[in-house]
Formats: sequence, C-alpha cells, structure tokens
Amino acid sequence: RQMCIRDRREADNQLVDDVVLPAWAQGSPHAFVELMRAALESDWVSGTINRWIDLIFGYKQRGKEAEKAFNVFTALSQDPAKVLEQVREEEKKAFQTQAYQWGQTPTQLFAKPHPARTVKHSKTVYSLFDLNAT
Repeated sequence: RQMCIRDRREADNQLVDDVVLPAWAQGSPHAFVELMRAALESDWVSGTINRWIDLIFGYKQRGKEAEKAFNVFTALSQDPAKVLEQVREEEKKAFQTQAYQWGQTPTQLFAKPHPARTVKHSKTVYSLFDLNAT
C-alpha cells in the first residue's frame, strides 16, 4: 500500500525530510503507521482519550485548571489574530513566523470534563509493540 505524506516545509521553504523512525518500527514507515493505528484504536486509548480532550479542547485548556495540569500556552498560540492587532508592523513577521513554527491552540469546545468512554480493557496499548526495541 502506498502512503501519501504531504511535504512539510520550514518558514524559509526548506523541505523537512529527515524524519527518523523509532527503533520499534524497524525502518518501515508502513509498520510505523500500522502500529500507531492499532495503538490509537486500542481499548486503552478509547478509555483514556477523554483526558486528552480535556487538555486540548476542554476545561483544562485555559485558566486555573490548565495551570494545575501544567498545560499553559502563550497568548500568541491561543489567539494570534488578537495579538497581531496589538503589535507594531515591524514585529508582525516575527509573530507570524512563531505562529507558523509552533502552531495554534485549538478553539476551546468544552467547559466541563469530557465523559470517559466505557471499554472492556482486553489488552493494553503496550502489548502491541515492544517500546524497548533497539
């Protein structure tokens, strides 16, 4: 099966093509994708993904809950358009480059904890592959 991976470029348009796969993938991009897919579809991930949702899209994204979870971001990553309105023209390119390089925080969608999914926990994600492979 052929994989299609879009070119990733830096701000200066240099191609980023030196990705090193983890040892457990044994040099195979296909094996890497298959193992990651299996991990993401596992019961363990299904049963705990609500914690990630709380950090990225939920009540732990901003404010005191974010601080308690050590999940804080710069104002630029949270609302770049608002920040760019307040900076001098000569600083805008630097801020735009920073936003491009580091990304943006998604819009907060949930104000209270996301419910956990009930799963059978037949096996853990760690049984899918050996993380200690060399």
